[in-house]
Order: sequence, then structure tokens, then C-alpha cells
Amino acid sequence: MSIKKIKLSMKDLHQSYGNTPILKGISLDVYEGEILVILGSSGCGKTSLLKSIAGLVPLDSGQLLLDGRNVEDLPPQSRKTVMIFQNYALFPHMNVRENLEYGLKVKGRKRENWEEQFAATLHLLKLEGLENRPVTELSGGQQQRVAIGRAMIIEPAVLLFDEPLSNLDENLRKQMRKEIRNILRQSNITSIYVTHDQNEALAIADRIVVMREGQIEQIALPSELHYKPDSEYVARFLGYNNIFPGEFSKNNLSLFKMNFPLDEIHEEGTFPVLIRPEDLGISRDENAEGTLSGIVSDIEIQSSVRRYRVNTPFGEFDVSLLNKRDVTPLSIGDLVYLELKRESLHFLRSVV
Repeated sequence: MSIKKIKLSMKDLHQSYGNTPILKGISLDVYEGEILVILGSSGCGKTSLLKSIAGLVPLDSGQLLLDGRNVEDLPPQSRKTVMIFQNYALFPHMNVRENLEYGLKVKGRKRENWEEQFAATLHLLKLEGLENRPVTELSGGQQQRVAIGRAMIIEPAVLLFDEPLSNLDENLRKQMRKEIRNILRQSNITSIYVTHDQNEALAIADRIVVMREGQIEQIALPSELHYKPDSEYVARFLGYNNIFPGEFSKNNLSLFKMNFPLDEIHEEGTFPVLIRPEDLGISRDENAEGTLSGIVSDIEIQSSVRRYRVNTPFGEFDVSLLNKRDVTPLSIGDLVYLELKRESLHFLRSVV
């Protein structure tokens, strides 16, 4: 098994605006070729962290090591990092070629090497034939690719994305996050990508860092974060609402007046329990094992999923079912039974 090389190392980073602390001891390693996504709500410090890496805002304390070299005191132009902003920051009076070659010019690269780098970047971006088109005549997705290409063509050590898809409509966002991941995969450039959109994070990331109030709440692979959020805060940020207090003894969980044996000894006391909406069964069969009765109070139909809100004596539950044609849909006001199994329960830390 190959050992991953650390490209960027952050050690106990602190930053404040005036007397307001923004980053509170961030320590994190980013591996070579990795797409690391920093996920969090507005004001959690994710963009401030990105700007600190780029050198756009100073740190109060801590170390930033890029390829093993301290860079926290270097100016932005000396760090070999490039930041891609929300508004693309393209030059509207230039065409595609001129925008892409601008970075080569600023970096003082030899002009005789431009064409080879330009052609390779244009091919990677799938923009062949558009090199002489003004960027103002490009679609939003094409402009986004030009912005990425202009950053990549100078071969940065780390590419930094600050919510680059926030200005695009939903369908284009879905298309562009696939394209961005493919471009980064093929180029093998180490990337740090900031977003508040969990679906975007899950689609793009190799690893996801969830931030909260200037600190790291959880670091996980996308599948781990989706199926096993660590704390109640992370679970609720991901949109999970089926979180209920469970009473734990050493080998037993008491929940909804039902007992679930535990395979491992658990700390005694009251802790939050997550039940993911797709892990709940729902039917009109009152004799199914481990059922709770309830009334359907709301229905949301999406392209592939039908979401039900069910009121029970123990609170409201969200239930998600695949929107299949052979399944008889429920209606608001229907009496239903929720089927609950031990493997559907996920235990959380109680930090909220």
C-alpha cells in the first residue's frame, strides 16, 4: 500500500478579525492530488481558511507548510497557490486564448512554451474551437472552465475554489461539479474546495471537512459522512431530522418504548440516535415487526424520491422511498406504520 504524500499541512491555525476569533486552532493535512472539500454554513470560517492558505489574509499564529516549506509569511504571489472565486474574475475584453495565456504572461513563462501549455489546457477543458471567442459570448459553464483553466495553466501547487458554482442554476451546477472533478482527476492537482452545499461536497470530494464556528467538527470520506455523521450537529447540517433521545444501558438501547440489544458496551445515559429517512419502512401493515403508528402529514415528490412526513406519538419522522411506478402512493391523512430495525439506528455524539 503506497503512503500518501502530504502536500499542504496546517498546524494550529488561528485568525481573528479585530477581537472576533475566526479560526480556532485548525490542524489539517491535505494529500498530493487530493480533492479536499471544506463544508460548512455561512460564517463558519471556511472562506477565511481558504484566504489564509492563499495569503490574502494574515494568520495570527500557526504554521502552513507547502511541500514541507513554511509559507505562512510569504506574499500570495510566492505561495504557488491560485484561488478561483465565485464570479470567475475573467477579463471581459479578452477572448478564451487571451484569458488562458494571461497567467503565463504574468508568471514570465517563455513565450515559445505557451502554445504547448495552451493546447493541453484547452483539450483538458474541452474548449477546442472556442479559443478565439470572447468570454462574454460563452455559457456560464464554459466561463467556469476558462476560469479553472487560467488557474491551472500556470501549474499551481494547490488550487483553491471559493464556492465556484454558487452563481449557476441547479442543472448546470450538477453538470459542472462532474466536469470539475474530471478535470482535477486528470490533472492530479491538489485542490481545496469550499462550499455550503452538501450534495456538491459529496459529489466532488475525496475527503470532506465539516467546519463549525472556526473549528473542525468532522473529517470523513463522502460515504462515511453520508452514512455515519459523527455528531448531532453534523447530522442536522446534512439535513437529517430523525434524531431522538435514546436511553442506553451497557448492552441495551431503549427507544420509543422498544428495546434494542447492543453488540458492544455503550456508555450509559441519554444520547441522540439518528434514523436516516431511507432506512425506515412505511406501510399500512400494523403487524410488521418494530412498528410505530402515525399519520401522514406532508408529502414532497421529487424526480426519484417520494418524501413523507409522519406524525407519531414520539414526534415527526421523515421517510424517503424510491418513486417507483409499482408502489401505491400514500396520501395526506393516511394511517401508516413505520418499520424500525436495529441496523437502521446510528448513534451520535450529543454535541449540538
